[in-house]
Amino acid sequence: MHPHGNDILGNDALYSQLYLVTEVLGKFVSRAPRALTVEQLEQETGRSAKELFKLCKRLCQEQLLQPHPEQPQCWQLSSGVGTVTLEDAFRCVIAERRARVRTDRKKTNTQPAARMQREIDLLVTQAAMGINQNVFQYLRQFSLDCLKVSAGGMFPQQKLSFC
Repeated sequence: MHPHGNDILGNDALYSQLYLVTEVLGKFVSRAPRALTVEQLEQETGRSAKELFKLCKRLCQEQLLQPHPEQPQCWQLSSGVGTVTLEDAFRCVIAERRARVRTDRKKTNTQPAARMQREIDLLVTQAAMGINQNVFQYLRQFSLDCLKVSAGGMFPQQKLSFC
């Protein structure tokens, strides 16, 4: 459980992923323009190298990070510090979840989906898109440059707020 609970999204798994992505992006923001290695992230977050490597690859796919041109398993922000927001972190989490759902569906759906199943999928997708648009709009207001609080790049322990 995180220090502030899962009040934001009402889903602990989703909140945990958003928290992790925000924490990792915060590490890059606090050190910008310098790059970070998987080993540095592993030491600072306590997460496994495998998990962090996958996350950094996902952040590259979402164009938030870019590989360091000369060092393997080393990344840097792909844009300016002030442009990274909680919306970016949330989009990354949602993209990963969508990819996982597509993979799961391919594994379980060997026959064409029934008409009712397609209608349910469409209805739920439309509702989720509407909710996500509202969430994106709100999270866009929170820039991660708030996390660039010290030269040492300490991740703040207090709640995030408007800068």
